[in-house]
This record gives sequence, structure tokens and C-alpha cells, in this order.
Amino acid sequence: MKFRYIVITICCCIQIIGSAQTTLSGFVRENILDPNSTISVLNKTDCYIVFCTALDQDIIENPKLEYNRKTKLIILKISKTGEEIWERRFGTTKENIAREIISSSNNGWITRSEYSEGYNWNTLLMNFDSTGNVKWEMILDSLKSSHSIYKFNDNEYFVLTTKLTRIISEKNMYYLMLENILPVSKERKQTILDTVTEGSAKFIFTQNFNDHYLFNRKYVKKNDRSKINILYHDECNEFLYYLNVSKIDSNGSIIWSCPINSHCYIDEGKVIHDSVIILPGYLNNKDKYELFITAIKKNGNHLFAKFLDTLDFCSSVKLTILSDNKFIICTSIEGIIILYKLSEYGDIEWKREYSKKNFDLVSPVFIEDQNGYTILCSAGNSNAKTKGLGIYIIKSKW
Repeated sequence: MKFRYIVITICCCIQIIGSAQTTLSGFVRENILDPNSTISVLNKTDCYIVFCTALDQDIIENPKLEYNRKTKLIILKISKTGEEIWERRFGTTKENIAREIISSSNNGWITRSEYSEGYNWNTLLMNFDSTGNVKWEMILDSLKSSHSIYKFNDNEYFVLTTKLTRIISEKNMYYLMLENILPVSKERKQTILDTVTEGSAKFIFTQNFNDHYLFNRKYVKKNDRSKINILYHDECNEFLYYLNVSKIDSNGSIIWSCPINSHCYIDEGKVIHDSVIILPGYLNNKDKYELFITAIKKNGNHLFAKFLDTLDFCSSVKLTILSDNKFIICTSIEGIIILYKLSEYGDIEWKREYSKKNFDLVSPVFIEDQNGYTILCSAGNSNAKTKGLGIYIIKSKW
């Protein structure tokens, strides 16, 4: 697939490839983030709430110190014009990793993070009011990791987790569990959904919460590959892993399962019109990464699957459903942010690239605005001696 691009403008040292007009770009805060931190953003009416992992303060003040993993969690409230309003720091005295932020009642929010305790990891859920004060917190221990959190109502949440169960053929096997969390009573009700190998998993609720969808990676032996209808096979490996999407009833039982692609990575999925599941991702095909999007009907049948582009590298693919039911695919490669706008049927309408000289722009989050869009990302100076990354904002018109 070939594309044609023209460099049309440079605004505030941001270079754009593709037809776009940037109205604002710059650092919200420099040298604050842990190098491994991702950014999770809550889009409010008058501000952005950013949840991320902060670098240890001692290293920020003295870059010559040896790098350590004593990270903290940080929440930043940022105005729509990119100015920092306040920050809140919290977390244990050991390693903390920010994972996700979602809306809660009374204009507040819930954060999901993980922290180390010896060789184990615990999940920490925290509820904040609109001013950033903690209302309650809850620890989910004895887990391998958590994957996503959803609000059912003001007093009930669902968290998708994994827990080690046994070892088979030198592969760790985990229970993939849906946990019903009742913070007020500190109760946890666990439903085992599947047995999986280690890897990313997500759970999707439709808007009315009547239908639940799970997607996770599954393994199959080499001799059984012909049973799976997927886009690409790697004949070298004994085991094949593929993306599997399942519809789950209210008791956690699987209604149907639908294999998608082999050797693929998926960060998220979205449901449109309560009937179509949209999944973006990438395949590791030898030395290249094939960016794709696939859609599944509510009955488990494929609607479409399309390759979008071939990249030299890819580590994360994010999907945004726009107000006109079209899609934005957002990723980054070698410090350059790449946006793809797709039609309802997965066809590319345009591609845009954002870069900044001597800086790496990574972990982008796309937000649709009234007259355009905003990108919040991590940014680090490739020539600087500092170890931390900054939070960078880009605003563009359509």
C-alpha cells in the first residue's frame, strides 16, 4: 500500500506530514515521567485529567544518580489550552505503575494501578472526587496482573484480572477472571472466564451492559493450525498464538468464540451501535509490522478485516470512534506519532505524521474536540542527559 504526503507546515517546531493545521504544541511539563510510563487521559468538559507514572524525585533533581524503580503515581489536571492546574502524587515506597483512569460519579474518577510487593504484584483501585481527593481505595492482591476496569454503577465495578494456576510444557497458565468489585463493602466476586497463557487481555461492555465481549490471546499446537481461519501463519514456531474474541453471558459462560489473527497484538476494542466490534492491532510478520483493523458482527461473524500499513516497528495501537462513526487509529514509531482516519468500513481517508526535531514522541492519546482534535503524549529529548520524559500537547484542526 502506497501513500503520498506533503510537508505543509511547521508550527511550534512540530513537523506535520499530511494536510492539517496545528493550533498549539508544546510541553505541559518536562522531565517528570518514568521512561516506561504510558499516559491515560480522562477528557472532561473544561480540562484533561492525566494519569501516569512519575520518575523518582531524587533522579529528577540529580540525573547522575543510578536509575531505580522507586516510581510514584501522579495525576495532573490540565486545561484545554495545555496549562497545568494542579498535580497529585501518591503510591507505595516501591515500584508503582499507572495503568488506567475512568470516570466515576460526581465528576470524579477511578484509577487502576499496580505496585510491587517482593516478587508479587497487587492492583490498587482508588476513587477520587473532582478536586483530586481520595474517597476510597481497594487492594486486589494475589494476582498476576489486572487488564481493565469498567464502571457498572456508582457502587459496583468490574475488573479483568489474571492469576497463576499451573505450568504446562514450561508455559505458565493463568485463570482469566472477571471480578465484580463492591468497594463500599470491600467484597470481590470472582468468575473464571478462561485459562490462558500470559499476555494482554481485555473485556468490552456494550453501553446497555446486556452483552459482554472478551478478547485475549490463545495458543494452539502446530498440527491444529488448519482449524483456525486467520490471516497469517508462522510455520517456524511449534506453538501459534492468535487473537480470540468471545461473547460472554452474565454468568461468565462463553456463547461463541471467533478467532481473528495469529501473532497479533491488540490494545483495545470498541463496540459501535451495540452491534459491531472494532479491533485494531498489528501482526509481527518477520521483520515488519502489519497494521490492521477487523470488525465482527454481534453474532460472531466477520464483517471485514483489512491491512492498513506496513511499519518498521509498532508497540501500541489505539482506537477512537469519532462522532460521525468513523475511526482514528493512533500509534507511534521511532518517536513519530502517526494518525490514520478510517471510514466506517475500515478504508483509509488520510494519514498524518507528527514529529519534533531531537525529540521522541511516544505513548500518544487521541481526543476528539469540537473543532478538531488533541494529542497528549510523552516526549523525551534524545540528546538530553535527563532520564525523565515530559508531557506534550498537540492541538490540530481537521
